[in-house]
Amino acid sequence: MASLAITWTPQHHGWAFVEVADDHGEAQAIASYITDAPEQFLYAVARLVLGDEDTRAEFEGEPQVYRWFFHRDGTVVDVRLVLADDARAPDSSGTVLWSGRHTVTAFARSAVRAFDRIDYEQGEESYEAQWGRPFPRAELEALRTAMRAHQRATAAEDTAPGGVPMSGSLGRRPAVRGRSTVADDDQRRASGAPPDRPGRQEPSYQGPGKTHGRK
Repeated sequence: MASLAITWTPQHHGWAFVEVADDHGEAQAIASYITDAPEQFLYAVARLVLGDEDTRAEFEGEPQVYRWFFHRDGTVVDVRLVLADDARAPDSSGTVLWSGRHTVTAFARSAVRAFDRIDYEQGEESYEAQWGRPFPRAELEALRTAMRAHQRATAAEDTAPGGVPMSGSLGRRPAVRGRSTVADDDQRRASGAPPDRPGRQEPSYQGPGKTHGRK
């Protein structure tokens, strides 16, 4: 599978640039804070990790919209980033800006690293001041926890006698609670990602919140 990188960069107040790139191409999306774009994105990836076959997220570009479509096929996910005229346009319309096929783990890890880097380099207060909404802590930790559950399930399947999945596979979706790490700090440093910040406890997560109009 090709290498993958996702970056989320707050720009002017209430706006962010989102870039996705792999060995085959790259694209940039624009997100406005009038919708909960980061929360939608992280939640869609978390549901994908936990076993959903199809998920989506949408960024408001005012008036255009950027739509992420995810389709899971076993351990890999097909991703499309599509630019549509506006929020009323059907999902079948629009221009494909980027598409890629990666492992579920690789895509989820790239999403986590994108927001871990913001937290490490910018901090939650600075992020909120620039973006206009709080840092998506609950959604980020929900995805991190989902990744750990996915890794446990994969390990259980690999060690099951006769190749029969053992208890803990994705057929039974665990609750998403609290903060957990995907890899230890040594692995994160080796990969170039910022070290994890221990000691935070977050409430259980129920999905993205309601959208709000621009103030």
